[in-house]
Amino acid sequence: MGVVDIGFSAVKSLITIDTWIGTINANMGGAGRVGFKQTRTKFEGIGVIESANTAAPMMGTSIGEQTLGIVQTSIDFSAGALVASNEITHFAVSKSRDNFFLVDRRLTGALTINNNAQDYNTLLATRDGEFHWGPREADGFHYLLDSYGNYVVNAAAGNFKDGAQNTELVRGTPAQMTDPTFLMSVGAATPALIQVTTLQFLQYSEFGATHFEFPQDPNNVVGATVNTPLDGRLTGVLQQYALEGSNASLTLAVPELSLAQKLYSAIGKVMSVFNSTLDDTLQLIR
Repeated sequence: MGVVDIGFSAVKSLITIDTWIGTINANMGGAGRVGFKQTRTKFEGIGVIESANTAAPMMGTSIGEQTLGIVQTSIDFSAGALVASNEITHFAVSKSRDNFFLVDRRLTGALTINNNAQDYNTLLATRDGEFHWGPREADGFHYLLDSYGNYVVNAAAGNFKDGAQNTELVRGTPAQMTDPTFLMSVGAATPALIQVTTLQFLQYSEFGATHFEFPQDPNNVVGATVNTPLDGRLTGVLQQYALEGSNASLTLAVPELSLAQKLYSAIGKVMSVFNSTLDDTLQLIR
């Protein structure tokens, strides 16, 4: 590997470490968010050097990768710790890492002017159960919303592949909204859960690392459970008066960030030596 190659290798590695630091910072920032799922980084090496000795092949030179790259990032869907809450509209998922709340990012809880619900693409999966009642809408109901104003789908039977109907959203009259026994009394008043069979198919949505988009074909991810939502009351998976914390840990992220910064500094030294050597070479040419 020549001098110029070393320089390009160092630059590539610096870019990789900068991306890694960005991922760590994102995980640290999400450590205090409800239902946050951290991102894991998998590295790769670039540019193995093999130099065989023709007279004695066993005496050849093998040098490992000198350039650090990122082969992929993946979302860590491990469950976070459950934290007790005093709010009746707060829910958490326990005992399972592949069950998610289903929310609809439609603009209104009532049906559209054409009496059609939104389509499948408006649905999101989330573990953030920090819900609240929304204002009274034109149809006279209050709808249960998440922190971003998305509508919470209920556990009554329904086909969500064509989008949730307004009757398939958790809603209540003004009297029901203030009734402490209303939520979870029946399936229609219970936030639905769906089972995601292939977690890595989920992608971050515009709401960040707490809400996930499905692929275009719902059968690839949720299978039959998208037709019949899961009622968490029956299995004890759904917990009221609770929230799921982030699965990102500052205890682990801080040492990881320190290591990344040390690597950045070390490769910066390599860059400094490269620049110095290049300057000396140019001086000789002159």
